[in-house]
Amino acid sequence: MAKDNRQKKAQIAAKKAAKAAKRMDKRDHTNSASSTRTSTARRTSSKSKKKSGIRIGKLIVTILALLLILSVIVFSILFVNFVKKLYNNEEGNTVSTPAETKERDNVAYYVLGLMGKTNEDKGTTGTTQMISLVCYDKHAKTIDVLQIPSSTYSRDTERWKVNTIGGVWSNPKPLLWCETCRRQVFESEIKDKKHNVTLEDGTPCNTKITQKKGSAVQSLLEVFNYQYTIPIDNYYIMPQEAFVKLVDLVGGVEIKLESSQKLGSISYDSGLQTIDGEGALEYVLGDYESINGQVKNLVHQRQVYVALFERLFTCDEQVLDDDVIYPLMKSSTPIRTKRDQEIADDINDMIKLLKELNKVERNNIHMYMLPGEGATYNGKRFYSVHKDELCKLLNEHFNPYDTTISEEFLRMTELANTTEAELYEDSFDKLLVEQKGKIEKTEEEEE
Repeated sequence: MAKDNRQKKAQIAAKKAAKAAKRMDKRDHTNSASSTRTSTARRTSSKSKKKSGIRIGKLIVTILALLLILSVIVFSILFVNFVKKLYNNEEGNTVSTPAETKERDNVAYYVLGLMGKTNEDKGTTGTTQMISLVCYDKHAKTIDVLQIPSSTYSRDTERWKVNTIGGVWSNPKPLLWCETCRRQVFESEIKDKKHNVTLEDGTPCNTKITQKKGSAVQSLLEVFNYQYTIPIDNYYIMPQEAFVKLVDLVGGVEIKLESSQKLGSISYDSGLQTIDGEGALEYVLGDYESINGQVKNLVHQRQVYVALFERLFTCDEQVLDDDVIYPLMKSSTPIRTKRDQEIADDINDMIKLLKELNKVERNNIHMYMLPGEGATYNGKRFYSVHKDELCKLLNEHFNPYDTTISEEFLRMTELANTTEAELYEDSFDKLLVEQKGKIEKTEEEEE
C-alpha cells in the first residue's frame, strides 16, 4: 500500500517536472523570438534613420547651394548698378572722374612723323625730319599739336643708343636676347653676361646673352612714355616716298609762298600756289644744319600739313577709301602704323579717324613748338628743352583730365634754360588757305 502511494507521488512529481521543463522551454523560445524580432526591428530602424538622414543632408546641401547661387546673382546685380551710378549722372551722361582719364576714353594721343631719307644700299634711314605729339580731346573736341625739333637732346640714360630724338627711329637700341628663352631680357635678369633665370623644368638657364636688332617703334614711343609721361595710342610715321605720294593723291596742297622758288622739279611764283608732292617735301625739309633752320622748317611744315589735312578731312569717304588711303597703304612705302591687325582694318581705322577729326572746329586746332633753346654739350649743338615751360604747356593743353604733371616726372636732361622760349603758337584756321587748286594726277597715280 505504502509502495503504491510512493509510486503515485513519483509519477505526479515527474509530470510536474515535465510540465515545468516544457514551460521553461517555451519561455526560452519566446524570449529568443522576441530578441530576434527586437534585433531585426533595431536594424530596420537604424537603416531607416540612416536613409532618412542622407535624404535630409542632401536636401540641406541643395538648399545651401541654391542660396549661394542666388546671393551671387543678387550681389552681381547690385555691383553693376553701383558702378553705373558711380560713372553716370541722373541724365545718363558720363561723369568726369579720375578713372576716365585713360587715352582710350576722353583723350587720344598720337605720334606723327616724317622719316629721314632712305639709303637703299645700307637699308637705313636718316634723321627723322618731323616729330609731333598730337593730343585729341574727344570730350572738348580740341586738337593740340606739339612740334619737336629733331635735334632735341633726349639721352639721359642708356635707354637710347643716340643723343637726339630725331635719331631714335633710325638707330634703335639693340635688344638683349636669350636664344633659349626666345625673348628679350633685361639687366636685372643678367649675371656674368648670362641669363640668370630658372626654366620651367627647374633647371637654370645660364644662356649667354646675345643682341637682336632693336625696334624703331618701341624706341621712339618709349621717349614719349618715359620722358614726356604721355601714353601713346597710335603712331603714323611716313617714309618720304609716302609723303610725296599722299600729297599727289589728294591733288597737291595750296600754300602761300613768300618768294619765287624752285621746289622739286617745278618753279613756282610767290603767292598762293598749288604744289605737288616733291615740292611739298622740299619745302618742309629746308635747312636742317642749324637749330634755327630746324625751327624755321617746323613753321613751314605747319603750312603744308594744315593744307594736307584739310584736303584729307574734306575728302569724300569713298574717295578716301578708293583713291587715297587704299592705294597709299597698298604701295611699297605705306605709312607706318600699328600693325596688330589686318591692313584693311588699318585703312578703315584711318578713314574713320579722319572723318571724326573733321568734326573739330578749325579754330580749336592749335600748334606749339617744344619750349627750349639751342645749347652746346660735349662740343655738339642740341636743342635743349625747358622743363618748367614744357611742364606748364603739357598740363594746360596736353593733359586735360589726368594727374598734374610736375617737373620731376619729365625724365629728360635740360642742357640750358637762359631765356623764355618762343612757342610759335598758332591755330589751324589762321594758317589755312582755301584748297581750291588741283594738280593733275599722273598715270601711275591713276592706276
